[in-house]
Amino acid sequence: MKDKNAHDELYINAPHGIVIHRDFKVLYVDDNYAQLFGFEKKEDMLKIGSLLELIDPSEWDRSTRTYQAVMSGEKPPTVHSSRNLNKNKQEINVLVVDHVIEWQGQPAMQVTIVDLSQQVKAQKQIRDSERRYRELVDGSIQGILVHQNFTPLFANNSLREMFGLPLSAKLSEVGDMMGYIDPQHWKEIGEKHQQLMAGEQKQIKSEYKVTHVDGSSIWVNLLSSICFWEGKPAALATVVDMTEQKRLQQALEYKANHDGLTGLLNRNSMSEILESAVQTAKDETSDLCCILADIDEFKKINDCYGHHAGDKVLKIFSQRCSDSLLKQGSVGRWGGEEFIFLMQQVDQIEGVFIAERLRRLIASEPIVVGDISISVSASFGIALLNSPQQTAEDLVANADRALYKAKRKGRNCTMLFNEEDQHSLTI
Repeated sequence: MKDKNAHDELYINAPHGIVIHRDFKVLYVDDNYAQLFGFEKKEDMLKIGSLLELIDPSEWDRSTRTYQAVMSGEKPPTVHSSRNLNKNKQEINVLVVDHVIEWQGQPAMQVTIVDLSQQVKAQKQIRDSERRYRELVDGSIQGILVHQNFTPLFANNSLREMFGLPLSAKLSEVGDMMGYIDPQHWKEIGEKHQQLMAGEQKQIKSEYKVTHVDGSSIWVNLLSSICFWEGKPAALATVVDMTEQKRLQQALEYKANHDGLTGLLNRNSMSEILESAVQTAKDETSDLCCILADIDEFKKINDCYGHHAGDKVLKIFSQRCSDSLLKQGSVGRWGGEEFIFLMQQVDQIEGVFIAERLRRLIASEPIVVGDISISVSASFGIALLNSPQQTAEDLVANADRALYKAKRKGRNCTMLFNEEDQHSLTI
């Protein structure tokens, strides 16, 4: 950004355009920019080898050094004049506004050009030029924010709309921008801002959850660098709304970690939780209880009532498991009609109590599918981590052995694994 007083010295009423490039290779150009340099269509300009062809050779070295310094973060984006050449090699004088953006996942330079070739002296044309420049910035699909310690100095229309701020509101009415960021990010963003302003970081890029004025939450991507505003250092942030991308990412993560039918955690997720829980129990020398549950004679349910009824039984069984466990641990679908429960700091007595409570609940309440009432029961096998040498696989295998004993015992019962296998606990 440039001192506003400097703009007051320019008497401008000129066309303007935008080009986005990387190493002077054109990535995007609008019609105004192309026509300014004598091209009939922007597509023609996309064919040139380098933007340096449109710059006076005497300016090549300075232009290259400025580009490298801005892209590397050594210098903030600048506003400067330049001598350029149109395609007919006619010289034109332009005002160049540089801005670093992200284009297709990589940094690129966005250049706004204002033609100064036809300068006039009227104050009206100064205001017209400033209005045009503001329209360019406000027309950006990205939010642009300039702030000093999160006190806003400039915000374009895209940013105001993103946050739900009235377009007519004065920045003094907006307040501290930190107030719009979710408190969970305050420490991180504060530390990164200090590093940026201290010169420890040339550029910072982060994702933050922001509270919209209407109370809803949005996710934004911030790319911040240092600029100068009225002669003082400030932070220049490019803000991109990535709420939809975040929702898609969360949806994909949920789908990857949860069973599609029951909504419970799937086997892969439970395996990761199991490994972590075993390690925690060993580190803290605490109890860890694993329960395997299997719906009794589930195949007969499918055979008698159809797979639709079987699916309904699985869903309701899963819901009852989740409701019964509450926040005592994790529950997931281990496979088919088999389910797994993991509970940290739960000993043998409490584990048996939890399994029995759920077993009785399942057996006492038939599952209704349409006009059919289906009596359902389940068998439970319990194992506890009782040795530093035990692995996650050992724990599940022991619970599976206890479950097998419950099945052999006649189903609809709870069995506790006993290493010596001298007795089994039947409730």
